[in-house]
Amino acid sequence: MNIVARDRPSGAGRMSRRAPWPPTDLRQSGGRIPLATVGLLLAAAVLLWALGLLPPSAAGPAVETRIMMDTLVTLKVWPGARHPDPLGAAFQAMDQVDRLASFHRPDSELTLLNLRGRHQPSVWFADLLRRADEAVRRTEGYFDPTFSVLQRAYGFYDQKGRLPSADELRECLTRVGWTRLVTLAPDPTATGGLTITLASGAQIDLGGIAGGFAIERAAAVLREAGCPAFFIDDGGDLWMEGGKPDGQPWRVAVRDPRDGGALAYVESVQPVAISTSGDYERFLMVGSRRINHIFDPRTGEPAGWYRSVTVIASSPLLADIWSTALFAMPPVEARLAADRENLPALFLPATGPVWLSAAGPAWFERVRP
Repeated sequence: MNIVARDRPSGAGRMSRRAPWPPTDLRQSGGRIPLATVGLLLAAAVLLWALGLLPPSAAGPAVETRIMMDTLVTLKVWPGARHPDPLGAAFQAMDQVDRLASFHRPDSELTLLNLRGRHQPSVWFADLLRRADEAVRRTEGYFDPTFSVLQRAYGFYDQKGRLPSADELRECLTRVGWTRLVTLAPDPTATGGLTITLASGAQIDLGGIAGGFAIERAAAVLREAGCPAFFIDDGGDLWMEGGKPDGQPWRVAVRDPRDGGALAYVESVQPVAISTSGDYERFLMVGSRRINHIFDPRTGEPAGWYRSVTVIASSPLLADIWSTALFAMPPVEARLAADRENLPALFLPATGPVWLSAAGPAWFERVRP
């Protein structure tokens, strides 16, 4: 986990400038977690507690961490008056998303779709599919759930890393391409208002968007419960809302996935989503080569431009989508896309110094040279 949130130290300076907020309307952006990784994630949770994100105070916020959606999810909530158990309700909402969109659960709607190739989705699942469709088009295919065939080819699903041959990659690429292989058709007879059809041989994995969607659903539950402030950490993808009751901003350190040092800091008292994509959490080693789970759509090979890309956005789903898409893009294209979308983004290249998008300097402070 390479993003660490902590309380703002006494006397620390507050950011005085802000870029125009990224647009909210995209509509409104692997493999299962190994058991060995669970121990590392639990250790990270202990670190968060030590840094002050999780103060064990009876008078303070309610805090709970669970293993969900193949990662560690932490909720920190100042309870509201309209629900007796807002934490439980928020976790339940996230579990509902997992039951809809998990690639690995045999009872999920996504599994049913991948098996049958045609499906009338429920309301939430239809919403998620529409937003995935728009994300693919908005990112020009750099975010694409049909990449699941490549994750399988490289061994992410059975955790047996391998390098597919050039012929295998060419065959895989015939089964990659959402706009060519996936059809969403309006259907007034369906509960979710549409029918989705997959071309023969196509499968989709919504892991690149389901986390952000789950955070949004949990946040909606907490708002409805009247919670004045809350912090959601879904495996390092963050949503902060309401500010702290003492008026202090949330403060987040963006970490280098290799040495653990801080690359930059982010402060905010307004709602903000932060997502990082990188080669540090979901990867396989094949000999001495590190294979990450985000692919270049032109070649079918793992994207290798960066060690990590961190994006700030106005919704968890947008941040989730764009950190993935920008990680897959070559630097020139990534810079143009981030600037076009007015996205504050921090890029840690595979080699060379950290660099920021045009909107980045107004959000990332104390950036490591």
